Amino acid sequence: MLRIHADDNVCVALQSLSAGTEVSCGDLRVLVREDIRLGAKLALRPLRKGDLVLKYGEPIGTLTEDVPRGGHIHSHNLRSNYIS
Repeated sequence: MLRIHADDNVCVALQSLSAGTEVSCGDLRVLVREDIRLGAKLALRPLRKGDLVLKYGEPIGTLTEDVPRGGHIHSHNLRSNYIS
């Protein structure tokens, strides 16, 4: 797992992960809630609908539903703030 910037609330999977796997992201340990593919984002803390997702230290979109710690973040629950 890779946390690109200290302010990020997501980590990026450096390999595909199965649900139930515990992973390290820096000094954090996170339980993967669902299968995650290589390159996908994983929530580092519980996030709520309407929260900004931070990657590269910058907002990349807004959540359209709640995501638990260890949950998968992708187009099914993330709306870009740059595409209308």
